[in-house]
Amino acid sequence: MARQRAGTVWPMPRKGQKRTAPKGLRVIVARNLRKLMVVHEELKTATALGKASRIGRKTVGRMMDGTEHAITLDSLEAVAGALRVLPWQMLVEDMDARALPQLRVPTGKEAEFYSTLGELGKAMQRIEEIAPPGYRRGKKAQAECQDEINRPTSSGSMYLCMRAKGWEER
Repeated sequence: MARQRAGTVWPMPRKGQKRTAPKGLRVIVARNLRKLMVVHEELKTATALGKASRIGRKTVGRMMDGTEHAITLDSLEAVAGALRVLPWQMLVEDMDARALPQLRVPTGKEAEFYSTLGELGKAMQRIEEIAPPGYRRGKKAQAECQDEINRPTSSGSMYLCMRAKGWEER
């Protein structure tokens, strides 16, 4: 069956035939599912994803292979939830798992907000990387070091902040 343009109506099946989704859509979901599983370290196998999404391992495996003929919306929603994406994002062709598709491109202040949010996420990762092994953070320490997180500092001063503000040995 050839792929049709968006917005076209799929023909109703004849008597005795099953209604199936276009093969292209199954392949898109399978590719995107595999891409997302690579990004999520804890969900690299069908078994792990099946447990996290509370659907069967075999169903996840068929979704990954593109052989699941009737992916239910419930299954798609469960897998998307476990992978922390919206179900519609799994239907986007050529999806980048590290830069998920958006419905619209943010502009102005909204774009600035998302940029700042991304920088803060990177700063938090740097803190986790420089924290000595065996240390953990407390909520109070995290809140008090927020100013340190927001400005570029050397890892030495960040370490001192963490020690002074309640990072404790385990």
